Parts: sequence; structure tokens; C-alpha cells
Amino acid sequence: MIGEITYFSHNKFATQKQIERHEIKFNELTFLISGEMTYYVNDVKHILTSGDIIYLPPGSIRKREIGDVLNDYLSINFHADSPLDFDTIIKNCINNELKLLLNYFETAFSSPSTDLQAKLRLTLETIIMQITDNLHDSYTSPLSAEIISFISSHYTEKITLNDISQATFYSAAYCENEFKKTTGKSIINYLIDVRVNAAKKLLSESSMSCARIATAVGFDDANYFSRIFKKRTGYSPLKYRDFSGL
Repeated sequence: MIGEITYFSHNKFATQKQIERHEIKFNELTFLISGEMTYYVNDVKHILTSGDIIYLPPGSIRKREIGDVLNDYLSINFHADSPLDFDTIIKNCINNELKLLLNYFETAFSSPSTDLQAKLRLTLETIIMQITDNLHDSYTSPLSAEIISFISSHYTEKITLNDISQATFYSAAYCENEFKKTTGKSIINYLIDVRVNAAKKLLSESSMSCARIATAVGFDDANYFSRIFKKRTGYSPLKYRDFSGL
């Protein structure tokens, strides 16, 4: 059973802040909406990428170094009768339903009321149930895993459904149907997500021009890249770079 909620923060377009090595006395859930973060938990290094969650039960030894990548992440600290039945890193688990619940939690936290703790506890319990449901639904078929691996290796190149069909020895239509069934995304939308995330990293960590970045991550047209980037992130590439100080 969830007890008192002791802390909540939402860090939008913020670089990773340093946390000295220490033992925590509470449960912590951190949701990485976008970006990349590095944690040391019990002196083991863990890397989070967009869509990942990290769970730390009481007694965990945590450490975090200063980072330079812009992140969008939320953290909730709370007490509970017993540790949650989650792994330390929960990969690719943040879907639209979970984002809506996190938004509701943030709204409730910002609007204090006499029954605030009760509202927060109920919302957090629903968030935990949603994470559990997402884990049950997160099975990726061998074919989808093969497509993801192919995209990871070739996203900087021009990729068509026919290329994926030839690489997997399945028809393009079958690849598309199987991928969407197990990931919830079309192959093209997944490919665009991979390219946009790669562009974020280059915008944050390099001084390359937007045109060069567009080419480097697989977009043929810089204007199209800018439109897609703004549609996916809410910011133009140059505005996103402004946040990183480059």
C-alpha cells in the first residue's frame, strides 16, 4: 500500500543534475519522457533513454553525475508498506496513458487541498497499475525485434519498407502489421522517432548545422526535418539547441 508522497518534480529541458553517492530511505520512480540519463544504483551503471523508468526501493545506493543532454523527466518519492515488484530499469514503458496520469499527478500536486495526499496516493497507485499493464503488453515479437535492430543499424540511410522486407524475408505488409501489433507504432513512425532522438543528441552535443544534422540522421530535406522535429518535440531545432546553450 502506498503511504506518504514526500517529493515530486518535473524537470523540463533540463540537463542531468549531480547527486552524490548516498543511500535513500524512500521509494523513487523517475520517468524519462525524452533524453538520456545515467544512474549508478548500488554502484552498477544504468543508462536510461526516452520512454524508460527507473525504480529505486528504500536502501538503494544511488549516484548521478552531471550530464549535458537536455531531458524531460519526472520524479516521485514516496513511502510504501513494501517495495514494488519492479526491476531497476523498466525499458520503453511510458505510453500515452501513462503520460496522462503523470500530467494529472502534476496538476494535483500543484493544487494543494485538504485531501491532497489522498489524491496523490490514489493517482500514484493508478500509475503503478498502468506500469504493470504496460509491462504485460510489452512483448516484442522476434520479427519486430529484428526490424528494430535493422533500423538501429541503418537509420542514417534511406530506408524503405521494401528494404526491411528484403532484410527479414517477410512481405512489407506482414512486417508492418506485425510491428504495429507488438509496438503500437508503424515502422515509419518508429524510424522517425529514432532519427529525431538522434538529432536531439547532436543538437545538444555538437555545433553542426541543422542541415548537416538532418543529413546525418537520415533526412534528405532540411526543411522537412525541421517540420518533423517541431511536430515531435514542440520546438524548432534551433530553439531546442538554445535550451542546451550551444
